[in-house]
Amino acid sequence: MALVAERAPAQQLSVGFFDAWGYSRPCGAMTAKQVDTTKYTHVLWSFLTIKDDLSLGLGDETQWKDFLAMPNVKKLASLGGDSVGHNLATALKKDMDGFVNKIADFLDKNKGLDGLDIDWEFPDANEANTIYLDFVRKLRSKLGPGKILSVDVRVDDSVLTWPLKEMAKEVDFFIVMSYGYYSYKWGATAKYDCPRGDCLRPHMDLRRVTETFGWVTKDVPASKFVMGIANYGNGVVLANAACVDPRDKACTYIMNQAPAESRCMKGSDARGTFILNEIRTIVAEKKPGTQTLYDKDSDSSILIYNNPNAIWIGYLDDNTIASRKQRYASWGAAGSAEWTLTMR
Repeated sequence: MALVAERAPAQQLSVGFFDAWGYSRPCGAMTAKQVDTTKYTHVLWSFLTIKDDLSLGLGDETQWKDFLAMPNVKKLASLGGDSVGHNLATALKKDMDGFVNKIADFLDKNKGLDGLDIDWEFPDANEANTIYLDFVRKLRSKLGPGKILSVDVRVDDSVLTWPLKEMAKEVDFFIVMSYGYYSYKWGATAKYDCPRGDCLRPHMDLRRVTETFGWVTKDVPASKFVMGIANYGNGVVLANAACVDPRDKACTYIMNQAPAESRCMKGSDARGTFILNEIRTIVAEKKPGTQTLYDKDSDSSILIYNNPNAIWIGYLDDNTIASRKQRYASWGAAGSAEWTLTMR
């Protein structure tokens, strides 16, 4: 897909999601006090939760006070995440006006906050065009121009049904979650030249990101979009440890087989996820069977290592992250957003 570059905003936004639980990882942990705020224009607390009375909770609030004290950076609280979508839909259908008031009360109470990010990842087409759009409009009206409002955008073709043009009139920017395209749970499809679904594809494949960017900028200027950067890799178990080239269709992975648990990400939901901190450690250890590659077609780095099976991990190394940010700026995007900044 050919992209027509727009003039990038004079100042690129550098957004970092701060995962409130990141301080408790067994390795690669980071507290709010350890965040280098000189690297970011905006830091987003992830995530707020919704209580039964529609008031907002902090999730793990251990780092909250230190988060609010971060210097010289805009601070937003992100409402949602992949586990809160149902609660958000319920709240909006139950009492949208009351919920909007609860959000405004939360922002008024927490004086260090500069705004709100909404991460409703799984609204259907009807919800996106009705209650979600209404919610965004009511929020902007209630919060006024003094607070920042952003909306996160998913990356499958369902986004083509979202009312982005209408939402763009209300939000300061969108954050495109341009990562996680592939994992051991979901692979490529025949549409992407992978009939069986088991091809080796990095989860931040530039070809998919380019396609997504074309979708979201169909009716909205590129300067409204902040492009996602993943500070983690997605791993799969190789079907053949000697066949690792993503350009070779004979090289495949074992579908739905989770890689062994990583050192830094614990729990069944984190299987297959390897943060950059851990990837660097694995590469530096240089154990037998470990190798790294760069795939030009997907603009991605690849790590192969034994754990105990042969694991294939697609990710972006530091150099590729830097070049991706430059590329997105050349497309006219507003900036980039790291999920998550604590994983570096």
